[in-house]
Amino acid sequence: MTNNCLFLNIADYYFKINFLENDLKFIFDNLKKEIGSKFSGFISTNIPKKYQFEINIIVSNKFDVFFNRNKKDVYIKFYRYTSPYTVETYYQISIYQFQLILIDGIYRILIKNKAFIFHASANLINGKASLFLGGDGAGKSTIMKILRNKFTPLADDSMIIRKIKDKYYAFQTPFIEKETWLKRKKGKYLLGKIYFINKADFYSIKKISSIESALKKTIELNKHFSITDKEYYQQVKSQMEFTSDFPYQYNLHFGLNKKKVLSLFI
Repeated sequence: MTNNCLFLNIADYYFKINFLENDLKFIFDNLKKEIGSKFSGFISTNIPKKYQFEINIIVSNKFDVFFNRNKKDVYIKFYRYTSPYTVETYYQISIYQFQLILIDGIYRILIKNKAFIFHASANLINGKASLFLGGDGAGKSTIMKILRNKFTPLADDSMIIRKIKDKYYAFQTPFIEKETWLKRKKGKYLLGKIYFINKADFYSIKKISSIESALKKTIELNKHFSITDKEYYQQVKSQMEFTSDFPYQYNLHFGLNKKKVLSLFI
């Protein structure tokens, strides 16, 4: 990190954030401090030889405003692409708008490199990342919390998956999520197992033998993570390749008895 830029390391891809100088020192310092605080675990202390995405933050006293008079909606442009992997935005944006820009950039880089995001919670079990996939209300956060005292929690809602030299790795995302206590940082974890979770009155783990069954579950549970149709189909393709290639996928049924849940993993 320098006075006028910082690098975020997300899934071993580098995102350069340029804070272009301006006369509004308070706004300059405030946004820079907020970004540095919210994404502190992903800040690279070393300047990389190359980076994959760039965000230029500038001052603008003029904004494009668009009206939909029939619906009485008003839209203000808060960023634009100046090249396929370079964005220009403004100091007047909020930290949540900055995250939207970052998410957009992350998707572009992941799609380009055949990586993807899983809608999942995760814990570090026996030195490897175990991911828990399920729809809304399935218990992703619940099982992560049940296991947290024994197995380090990694995520409550999303993880990035990459294949590197014939092995799959999981990376934490920098997204602002509901479990704010969970520490997120750069670094990779060897992927151990994938669990499709189901709330039940019994406790069991069974290996999924059907690739078709695993593929259907994977696509259905992660389809809403796409931004455009093109990204959706590319993500499906990457997930199909993953599902066909990664053998450690299981159905997990569990209730709220912590001892019984832990007994499945110890």
